[in-house]
Amino acid sequence: MTHVVLIEDDPSMRHLLKIFLEMEQFRTTLIDHFEPNAVIAELQSSQADFLLMDVHLNGANGLALLASVREQQGLKDLKVLMTSGEDCADACLAAGANGFLLKPYAPTDLLNWLRSKDSSLSN
Repeated sequence: MTHVVLIEDDPSMRHLLKIFLEMEQFRTTLIDHFEPNAVIAELQSSQADFLLMDVHLNGANGLALLASVREQQGLKDLKVLMTSGEDCADACLAAGANGFLLKPYAPTDLLNWLRSKDSSLSN
């Protein structure tokens, strides 16, 4: 089962995304703290296929967190999709993200992106 780790500071959005992803047969892990070393440890132990992360996190910067993730040898190939209500796609891609979705986005946009990055998900 494809595993998505979700880093989102909005509890409602976190809950809705988790329900949607699980309905679509993804294993989903939520991370609701944003200290880089703890996030990296969880990502390394989770063996995730994807990281879905908000750029603007309460008390943290998603781009800085992404840079920390990308510095880790074992996480360099992790597929990362960044999201934000502000169009910062260029900054996200320059920081090492594989993709960007502008909020609000349709759930099908997320699903299509995940499927496009993993051939085992095509239905």
